[in-house]
Amino acid sequence: MNENKEGCIMKALFLSGARDSKLSLLTDNLPKSMLPIMGKPLLERLLSGIKRAGIKDVVIATGPKANEIKSHFENGGRFGLNVSYLAQDLPLGSGGYIKKAGEMSPDTYLVLNSYFLIEIDFKRLIQYHRDMDADVTVVGLWSEDTTGCDVIEYTPTGMVKSICRQPTVAGASPYINAGIYVVNPSVISKMPDKKILSFEEDVIPRLVENNFNVALYKSGHYFIDINSIENYIKVHRDMLSGLYKIPGLTISQDLIIKGVNSKIHPDARITGPVYIGNNVEIGPDAFIGPDTVIGNKVRINMGSRVIGSIIWDNVMIERDSRVINTIVTSHARVDKRYKFKNVIFTGHDLKDIAI
Repeated sequence: MNENKEGCIMKALFLSGARDSKLSLLTDNLPKSMLPIMGKPLLERLLSGIKRAGIKDVVIATGPKANEIKSHFENGGRFGLNVSYLAQDLPLGSGGYIKKAGEMSPDTYLVLNSYFLIEIDFKRLIQYHRDMDADVTVVGLWSEDTTGCDVIEYTPTGMVKSICRQPTVAGASPYINAGIYVVNPSVISKMPDKKILSFEEDVIPRLVENNFNVALYKSGHYFIDINSIENYIKVHRDMLSGLYKIPGLTISQDLIIKGVNSKIHPDARITGPVYIGNNVEIGPDAFIGPDTVIGNKVRINMGSRVIGSIIWDNVMIERDSRVINTIVTSHARVDKRYKFKNVIFTGHDLKDIAI
């Protein structure tokens, strides 16, 4: 049931169509996968990791607001990738998208959710898949507490026996399903027809039952699901603290990351850790930091204070304003002497958040 893994063409499939009501105020006008993370869309951050692994052919499964994704990535050329799209108005489930992608192009796929951030060596994962002569490889994350998670039980040789949701019990596996897979075309061609097909619930048990090689790749590195405001804030603070490292971003000794063409007035004060994007202007007597992320083309005027906040692109903060523990979305304007604390501000809506 195995094929020559070395001869397979490897493509990446990003599942990008999920909705999340917990992020609705941030995702009213853009998909969750396009949420800005340190000045770049989440999906763009993920694609850079795929490119470093030597994968250049990418399929993005889109749902609502697909145009936001397509207009940003287009055919992938400016990112050094070949990007195509699998657009579906109705949900298909993780297995349904994998099946559709395989029908579109019968290759080996590295499958990822486009709203997770994970620190993983994809080259090593792919090589492990080949070394194990696997039909499917499942990435398992080590977790101290597996309660309510999809737990992966496996054999001493590293083959998956089952994936099931269960409370923590003595002797249970400490590995939970990360939702990242390497899937061979021989598997995709045998996947059942179903309106909504779950790869975890409908496909993997069937593969194990029919003696396919389903391998477990163990990972204990950083992982976060951007499924809530709290986690959206947390991932930025983890990046600023160095807990989660983004390739290409260097935190200087003064804990300040600064983009190109940004102008900081000599009388402004910045206390790191702080990220400042491209083409930012910070006026005199302004104070920025700590734990602040400023997107691209942002202007912060004289005397304003921005602390512990995430500012998206093209934001104007007028003079003598206070923005503390707040998310300000793109194209918003904070009027002079306004004070925001522990809120999301979209330019027309305010919502309290817990920091």
